[in-house]
Amino acid sequence: METWKQVKDEVRGIEISPPDASFCQALCFPVEIERRYKGAVLLPQVKDYPKDKIEVIAPVRLKEALKVRDGERITLEFIE
Repeated sequence: METWKQVKDEVRGIEISPPDASFCQALCFPVEIERRYKGAVLLPQVKDYPKDKIEVIAPVRLKEALKVRDGERITLEFIE
């Protein structure tokens, strides 16, 4: 979580504009997941979004591909 705080403070994320008003804007930070998959961490630009929440997206279903369950840790490496 300390790394995530540092990334949010120091790295300029890629801005994602919503397709319509039912979605929010977000910032995207590219990551490598478990040194196997490229993906991104999304930071929704909404008021009161939890500071300790991390949303990860990837081209595969990560729980299945990595054989992990809710609450298990995975390694993310922020990339440029």
